[in-house]
Amino acid sequence: MARSIRNAAKLKWPKGVNNVIKEEELDADELRAGENIDITAEGSVRRRPGYTVAYAGSTPILSMFSSPQFLLFVEGGVLKRRDAGGDVNTVRSGLSKTAKTVFVEKNFEVYYSDGSATGVVQYDGTHRAWGVDRPTNQPTLSAVAGSLEPGTYQVAVTFIDSRGEESGTDITEVITLTSGQGISVTNLPTSTNPDITYVRVYRTSPDGTVLYRVGDLPIGTTSTGLGPSTMDKVLTTQFVRPPPAGHLLSELYGRIFIASESTIYWTEAMSFGHVKLADNFIMLPSRVNLMASVRDGMYVAAGNRTFYWSGDDPKKMQQKVAYAQADAIEGAITYVPGSALAFDEVNETDQVPVWAASNGVILVGLPGGRVVPVTEKRFRFPAHERGAAVFRDYQGVRQVLMSLEGSGTADSLVPTDDVAISITKGKRFDDATLT
Repeated sequence: MARSIRNAAKLKWPKGVNNVIKEEELDADELRAGENIDITAEGSVRRRPGYTVAYAGSTPILSMFSSPQFLLFVEGGVLKRRDAGGDVNTVRSGLSKTAKTVFVEKNFEVYYSDGSATGVVQYDGTHRAWGVDRPTNQPTLSAVAGSLEPGTYQVAVTFIDSRGEESGTDITEVITLTSGQGISVTNLPTSTNPDITYVRVYRTSPDGTVLYRVGDLPIGTTSTGLGPSTMDKVLTTQFVRPPPAGHLLSELYGRIFIASESTIYWTEAMSFGHVKLADNFIMLPSRVNLMASVRDGMYVAAGNRTFYWSGDDPKKMQQKVAYAQADAIEGAITYVPGSALAFDEVNETDQVPVWAASNGVILVGLPGGRVVPVTEKRFRFPAHERGAAVFRDYQGVRQVLMSLEGSGTADSLVPTDDVAISITKGKRFDDATLT
């Protein structure tokens, strides 16, 4: 039976909530549950201030990401940007209306994917493609009169966009010359993308294998000739493509990692628009539900195991099992400042991942590969399929807030009785109900 207690605000529960042990085993300074309240580090309770509607849309908002410059969210398949002043503008349309969009920020730009589409929101809020599509063909080569040295030449072309980012290219076109000949280049590829400004032409020395730039031509140029010329920049983007779409993103050591079902791809170092799909990947036994970077490695969850990858070269990373009691709940992850945590492995400047596991436990992934089940002995929740999380620092209370969705089942270790303090909006704060 519920009973009212007076002066609830003067009581303290420094141990917080405990829903794991039996009711009769609860100490006087801990609760079974707390509703509509914040519990401070000292155990004091205060009513939560509620919320204010900042944006009223017409369809559900599926995904959200906050950066220092703006707030991004996806509503009805449309990516929108809310600026500091409250103005909301459309960034792009055509995203999924059902799949979650994931984001990662690097160098003040926000990279995103919904599992099918990708893109980048730049520092000023404008949108661009993630990577540059490579030409669909190499040009046609033919021998003409000229003064190149005899031998076999390889030729390849790439696209250059307005930012100077270069596309990849495929297998070279090859031609063999005799004395007194040069190369006629026709059927140069073009693009309908208005952001593509140049086609860059590369060739080798006679009988060489290294491709050097010989010139940049305005997009739309269909032919040119190759003779003796200055060759400078070496081609570094052969066989690379724009990053594939994925359902999870993370960043580590100057690379962006993309999870697509059970495969993780990664970009070239400090070249976020380039991926070698044939080389830059690793396959796991099941769908990847977590990628979380720390200072010296990355946590990756698939199935009921969470791995820790250490090292700065993805192809040489050392792998160990960091947690094997349950899978991670996809999306239910946020990062907490190191200054808010008291672990020996953590520096104040660290950003430390905190996520929810399917056994109802909150986990902290520390640098070095140690996973701490911080709520295992005190608090558990029913298993869920998906979630979202955010770190909140408000009026001296630091919290990780999580929202979980999908059908859940209660953990067998959680008692079914309930003792909660509930402070109801509209009542005096010093009144509460004990149930």
